[in-house]
Amino acid sequence: MTFSNVFVFFIVAQLIFTLVYVNTKQVIDWELIAISLVVFILTVTTNLSIECSSKEFVFSMRPFHISKRKIEWTEIKKIQLTTLDAISMGGWGIRYSKAFGWSFIIKGGDAIILTLKNGKKRTFSIKNNMKFVRFLEESGIKYTIE
Repeated sequence: MTFSNVFVFFIVAQLIFTLVYVNTKQVIDWELIAISLVVFILTVTTNLSIECSSKEFVFSMRPFHISKRKIEWTEIKKIQLTTLDAISMGGWGIRYSKAFGWSFIIKGGDAIILTLKNGKKRTFSIKNNMKFVRFLEESGIKYTIE
């Protein structure tokens, strides 16, 4: 667990504490503990898995996705490698914005933006962009770096 996960956990716990206290004028300890525990478990267990084959791009963000999601390379119009700040994206987790489409952000830093032929976008944070670039080059898949 990283420092940022712990920081997010305590910020969310404090917000929940404030909302419970302000709305009820009394704090119910077991409810606060239960909500904090759920947020903590989700923060610690969230995992983004990306698998690439010559045929498709497969991803899953546990515990939010039960099954893996697949995007065939033939459905992708453009692949961009970029650097993103998780805070500017609205935080960690699954997010939506018009600029980046559905975003799956685990950490700031390296990211890929897939623009699909239907105009939709998907953004993913990645750990090893050099490994991804090597895969794209070996597979003959075109990409841009921004």
